[in-house]
Amino acid sequence: FLQMSHEEWEAALAPKVTGTWNLHHATSEHPLDFFVVFGSIAGVCGNTGQANYAAATTFLEAFTRYRRQQGLPSSILHLGVVGDVGAASRNPRFLQRVQSIALHVLHDAAVIDGLAAAINLSPVNSSNPTGAVAMGLAHTRRRADLPKEIFLGGRDARFSIYPNLESTSDG
Repeated sequence: FLQMSHEEWEAALAPKVTGTWNLHHATSEHPLDFFVVFGSIAGVCGNTGQANYAAATTFLEAFTRYRRQQGLPSSILHLGVVGDVGAASRNPRFLQRVQSIALHVLHDAAVIDGLAAAINLSPVNSSNPTGAVAMGLAHTRRRADLPKEIFLGGRDARFSIYPNLESTSDG
């Protein structure tokens, strides 16, 4: 059982909530082509010990929908582990752990591609009503080859469709 202090909770939540709210108010009178916020895969599927990141991302997801309901452009880019820049890149033990459980690690070029997709989805009239893009929610090995207790395995009903998404061919 992991416990999180109030300071740890606030450290992840406050910058996302306050920063996003301030940017919204600073730009709401200006005609923007896009408004992109960065979330986390932890908010999409959860991750042990990261309830603060999940809560921050849940706020960003709701805020993106709020802006879109106001007729303002907005999208959210949910990122998994990014290996060459950011906090994960400075923690070799963490990256080794991620790779040991066969989670896909994003690289900066993929993040730029994801940002381009989020920019394209930002206008309210885009094809995606939520304006959400998620990246990095994948394994580097077949599900059958993974230990049952890892992130996308086990008994989590949210991922019961996952085995059906795997291709049986090399294509």
